[in-house]
Amino acid sequence: MKRFVVLLLAVVGIWAGEAWGQVEVEWERMYGGASMENCMSLIPSMHGGFLLSGFSFSFGASVGASDFWLVKIDEQGDSLWSHTYGGRDMEYCFAVRELQNGELALAGWTQTFAEYGYDAWLVRADENGDSLWSRTYSWDFSTDLCQDMTITNNEEFVLAGTSWSAGDPGGNEDGTIVRIDNRGDTLWTSRFFGHSWSEFRSVIPVHAGGYILAGAKDSDFWLVRINEIGEALWDRTYGDDNIQECESVVETPDGGFLLLGRNQSAVSGDSWMYVLRTDGEGDPLWNRRYGRGYEWGQKVIALGDGGFLLGGGTNDLESRSELYYLVRIDEDGDSLWSMGLGVAGSHVFKSMIQTEDGGYLLGGQGSPREGEDNSTQFYIIKTSPDPMYIFNQNSLIFPDFFALSAYPNPFNGIVNLNFRAARPGYYAVEMIDPTGRKVARLFDGFATAGENKVTWNAAGMAAGEYYIRFDGGQGGSAVKPVVLVK
Repeated sequence: MKRFVVLLLAVVGIWAGEAWGQVEVEWERMYGGASMENCMSLIPSMHGGFLLSGFSFSFGASVGASDFWLVKIDEQGDSLWSHTYGGRDMEYCFAVRELQNGELALAGWTQTFAEYGYDAWLVRADENGDSLWSRTYSWDFSTDLCQDMTITNNEEFVLAGTSWSAGDPGGNEDGTIVRIDNRGDTLWTSRFFGHSWSEFRSVIPVHAGGYILAGAKDSDFWLVRINEIGEALWDRTYGDDNIQECESVVETPDGGFLLLGRNQSAVSGDSWMYVLRTDGEGDPLWNRRYGRGYEWGQKVIALGDGGFLLGGGTNDLESRSELYYLVRIDEDGDSLWSMGLGVAGSHVFKSMIQTEDGGYLLGGQGSPREGEDNSTQFYIIKTSPDPMYIFNQNSLIFPDFFALSAYPNPFNGIVNLNFRAARPGYYAVEMIDPTGRKVARLFDGFATAGENKVTWNAAGMAAGEYYIRFDGGQGGSAVKPVVLVK
């Protein structure tokens, strides 16, 4: 286990728009050494706290090379442990996921253990981060880069990224996806060809079955729907005269998809955070740009009111800083609020989740000292609860695909709660009073896909209206009212 520096910071550069309902910074930390670190993915841990993953040049097996880096922190941002994984050359981690038994999976790419160039790399670790095994994946002596990973209902792995062959005279990059069993053996591989440059940057399971892949193809947004064995159901691109790259996708409550990335002018170089919403067949419904011409999008999460939080970056001309950039939108794409967050210096946003209190945890890369862009560390911000989260609890809007129900309702004493998880993962169910105060935690742990049941004994509680809050982690949250009568 390595020792590293944790810096406590004060935000000095925040600009905002549509100010009602914005979040505030509760705490922020930097984790790293004297060289360069970048946080690419973060998730809540079923054992409490959060897991941060990315890569580090400061720690690891070889000076001057990068390794996978995994850091466990508690709810206040204090470091609990960290581990590196790698060898003498370059390794880059892009995703971390947690399994039902508490074990961990990390995915990215490796140069050290590659057959040629870089290979996709999957690392399994126990709940404390100790390595259990690792495997590389390569096709046709090509370079294969994994940029995202999801876990199936039976705890197999789906890795998505890009590949190109050393023997291809055109140097074409192709979108690639591979499914791997829980022992690390390849089940199938699918490759989708572009004219010159194509890559998948996000993969998620679809509620109706199969997977959706999002990325960039020949400077356009790219969306591919596949079935459980990797066969394409449909393949769509979306573009105009500008450069468009998709970084993240979520499924919407109506079975469609919302894509986030950037739209950059090929003439002026101006760049905007860009969103495209489609129906379930990939037909576009609407698109929007956000920002002032200095923004880009990186990660989107679905929220319990049917809206979305967009995360990315912005260049703040006044402070000459690169800041994290958040935009809260409703289901029609209208901006509800936006803001930049960060200390003076250079920051590159990469990932975020909604926390159980209704706030957000943001992660990426930041410079610990102004003017020292060559020294960067994991930069993590924890925000206050979204004021609109409390408002939307009381408006009782929630996604249909959570299938949250309660019976009897009204109830006297004991109420039975059912929720349907679209995929296996870490979930929490809480009871909230009308002021937004949590009065009971009913479930906190791993749930299998399908129907799950819990009960609440309201003995000693005052009669009145309460709210069941279901937290689906990166999948968002849902709220349902129940009435206690006595």
